[in-house]
Amino acid sequence: MKRFKLFNLILSMLIIMIYFPTDINSTSSSKIYIDFDKTTVLKGDTISATIHIENINKFAGFHVNLKYDPQVLQAIDLSSGKPYDSDTLPEGGTVIVNMDYYPISAVSNDISIGQINFGRTYTLLKEYKERGQAEESGILARIGFKVLQEKDTKIIFENSSAMPYGISGTMLFEWDGNRVSDYKVIQPERIVARNTQSSTPVNPGGTGSSPDSSQRVDPPVPTVTPTTTPAPTKLIPSEIDEEQVEIPGAYGEHKAYLRGYPDGTFRPENSITRAEAAVILAKLLGADENANYTSSIIYNDLDDRHWAVWAIEYVSEKELFKGYPDGTFMPNQNITRAEFATVIFKTIQIMDNIEERKIYDNIFTDTIGHWAQQFIEQLSDMGYINGYPDRTFKPNNMIKRSESVALVNRALERGPLYGAPIIFEDVTENHWAFRDISSGVLDYKYIIDDLNREMLVEILSEF
Repeated sequence: MKRFKLFNLILSMLIIMIYFPTDINSTSSSKIYIDFDKTTVLKGDTISATIHIENINKFAGFHVNLKYDPQVLQAIDLSSGKPYDSDTLPEGGTVIVNMDYYPISAVSNDISIGQINFGRTYTLLKEYKERGQAEESGILARIGFKVLQEKDTKIIFENSSAMPYGISGTMLFEWDGNRVSDYKVIQPERIVARNTQSSTPVNPGGTGSSPDSSQRVDPPVPTVTPTTTPAPTKLIPSEIDEEQVEIPGAYGEHKAYLRGYPDGTFRPENSITRAEAAVILAKLLGADENANYTSSIIYNDLDDRHWAVWAIEYVSEKELFKGYPDGTFMPNQNITRAEFATVIFKTIQIMDNIEERKIYDNIFTDTIGHWAQQFIEQLSDMGYINGYPDRTFKPNNMIKRSESVALVNRALERGPLYGAPIIFEDVTENHWAFRDISSGVLDYKYIIDDLNREMLVEILSEF
């Protein structure tokens, strides 16, 4: 997603709203707010700030401005730990990210004064509107703030020179390009620095963090008498942060199951072929391409020189794939979304011994009566696949390489991988599947952070 530092695109769309405003009322429950993972902090802590919207009618874009004290807080990227600069675009959103409608982002931060100013909008508004499934609730972005000194402070929505007509530092618009009004801007709780010399909580009666909750303070840390018990083992992953990172309870390794092309590209928008799918599935099931498998299945369009013959024979023996009546496999033929969903389901059956079960509540409007309906609907029910905003799955469309790796990762409950470097020249950090692709092509060690994300510790090898 190309970014325009001065908001050329977004501001051109907002000109209509500023000088020819048509305000669209939303519902009384409409709101935008920031949720913190902690509001009581010590120096060195990192606060995760999540910007939410709820019930914004026909939502199609936004522009927000955040202010904070740069002497007290340092804005950082949660995935890499790197400090923000003027061009750092907050990521982690769940809305305005559908590539079908070509989202465009813009950013113009002023870190010296503690200002994060960014926005995102769909450009294919006509197509978005025609689908009729607006993203009215979700996450706009997640931002990290590292505590530089123990001092009470605030992070707030606030108007800036770039958005003088905003509503308390926010501007939301809908799929006709009109500005949305009559929504609540809920300013977040005050951030309280814990007094390390005292065990008395500042606000003993505080409640949990929520958009409408009153101020809360975490319970004080009790004084502990030093003992000779050894300190917890710590890991120092240089790829994540210069500081030591304590393992929060889960770590492990993952093996790669797909690869890029010799020219250094991944080609995420290319359709995946039957041969490529066979290699992915064979790797997932632990097959070794250097082993000498014996197969009773022979295809007349394959010979021992084909790069994927080992995988095709392996998955055929497992009955994940079948050939065609004329004795061919057609390795270069593209595979559909329905076909890929089916073989992924069968792979999970082998790996986890799950059973087919009847799904009575059909999620997708275009899978009813389809030969792969059962597999698609059960994968959806398990939370492994999603359809499109109009409640379709498009089972007969060819599945893209980026879509296939995201599906595999969900099915394996692995990734997305945070902190990975750019591996392919055509898959940058702004690509929606960047972290999933990184997880799929690397052998790596990881830890699970306190946000339940896989964080890269060490790259073992590339597939």
